[in-house]
Amino acid sequence: MRWGIFLLLGVLAGAGTWYALSGDNLRDIVNTHWPPVTSEQQRQTAIDGALSALEAMPSPNIAAGVDVKTIEMIAGELLKGKGVTKLSVETDRQLLKVTAAFDLSLRPEDAGDDPQKRAWIERLKPQLAGRAEFFLSATTAMITAPKRATQVKLLPAFKSLHINKITLAERYDATAAGAFLASLLESYADNIVGALTNAPVLNAELPASLQDQFDPSGPIKINPASGSSFKLTLSSQPVRSPYELGSATLLIDNSRVIVLAQLTPPAKTLTAKTASKGAFSDLAAGFTRRMSDGFDLREVSTGAWVAVAKAMIADTFNSAFAQAQACIAGTGAIPKQTFEQKIPTPDASAIDCTPRGDCTPNQACDLNEDTRDCRRSRNCQHNHDTRECRKCVVGVCANERFAKRRKLRKTPSMTRIIQPA
Repeated sequence: MRWGIFLLLGVLAGAGTWYALSGDNLRDIVNTHWPPVTSEQQRQTAIDGALSALEAMPSPNIAAGVDVKTIEMIAGELLKGKGVTKLSVETDRQLLKVTAAFDLSLRPEDAGDDPQKRAWIERLKPQLAGRAEFFLSATTAMITAPKRATQVKLLPAFKSLHINKITLAERYDATAAGAFLASLLESYADNIVGALTNAPVLNAELPASLQDQFDPSGPIKINPASGSSFKLTLSSQPVRSPYELGSATLLIDNSRVIVLAQLTPPAKTLTAKTASKGAFSDLAAGFTRRMSDGFDLREVSTGAWVAVAKAMIADTFNSAFAQAQACIAGTGAIPKQTFEQKIPTPDASAIDCTPRGDCTPNQACDLNEDTRDCRRSRNCQHNHDTRECRKCVVGVCANERFAKRRKLRKTPSMTRIIQPA
């Protein structure tokens, strides 16, 4: 095992010597076979692709977004236990800048099914610690053959790689050799990106429609009373989605990623326009205008969010009901259901309607306030009382007009008026 480690270190040293002596000749050879692709080229590719897709959708009806803090949280959970100790994400004009600190130990199972690689890792037990910085973006395009689908292409770009520690067999320090390999990787990072540009691992195809049809038929389960056989059954026709993905694009800016999409009827296609050397400011302005016109969104919230146009929701429900032609049927006897509940009523004896000196009850008995002055009138020309005072009976207030020629009785609140002869 010790000789194997020395052999590996010797190979690394020899590669470094050859690189130092070759100079520009080696770079020319590498550039000829693997043309470099820089981060600026990837940025421009992402901008042109987003502008092309954006111009193809006049009326986007779905929007979604997420901020970088949420991306960090989700990615951190997915990478937990994978050797990533710290992860940070920033936005940089249609590029995501990712910085990852790592401290990992390679295990034989990391080599897959290759027995030779598994044996090497078992003997060497390599441990690596450092930090990597890279950029990432993506473009989307609609393809129709062999079937309609959305093609997503990732656009990576390396920025830097720093090796802090490499340990072999738990005792041999290979940090110097690792640092040299890291500098070599940085020197030819653009060539590596260029070689991976058309790699299948960076391309994915998503179906334009989530599913062909949905059958809502089936029994509706209810909880009938004990001994009842009553059951409801829903029957309907299969429902197909009235929409397919017509176009989609994304914007990476202001610490968030926003996706715009337009769903269209299956028979309708959106024609993408080719964009070349577009400006990022035009892309950002186009997103802002469509977000405002289509969803009335001038500011978006933090975290993750989704917006759907009202017209699409209405059309979806109308199409679903029209296709389903749903029918609900009931069988069996409907069980008799009874209930009993005592309704409390107020106690009338607890209402205090004793009039005060101004003929006003001590407790308000309705929402109207009687502001009349019911005190003794100074006009003594009448032989009867002409005042109208409020009377409260069992919590209900009413006005009582004393009829003329009625003999007045003496009460604590009024005295009979006698006009002298």
